[in-house]
Amino acid sequence: MENIYIRSIDKKISLEEFKNYIYKVGHAYRINDRYFQKCTYVHPTTFAPAVESMAILTNINGGTYQLNYNPKDHPLPSLDFVNKVLAGDIVEIDVEKYDQMVNTFKEMSHTLENIAKSL
Repeated sequence: MENIYIRSIDKKISLEEFKNYIYKVGHAYRINDRYFQKCTYVHPTTFAPAVESMAILTNINGGTYQLNYNPKDHPLPSLDFVNKVLAGDIVEIDVEKYDQMVNTFKEMSHTLENIAKSL
């Protein structure tokens, strides 16, 4: 079995160790301060993940605010994820807090929809 070079730590690791750092089903991750993902599936042989994601964007273009929730996003697997995990750029977060953000977003969207319908 061949080892895999990981740039962020400047060394090779085994495939088994590599698997410790890839997406895990049911786990949530902070990609950066405004972008979060929750893994919903990992293919058993290719390790290709399926993730839902939430982006919270404020003051875009000098004042545009956006909340985006994508329950069926499918990113491509890459060494970049493992590199960023090992570098500390991507951090696993409490999945209950992630779910709380998603539920708050859904409730807020429903409330805004009802207000818009009543106009």
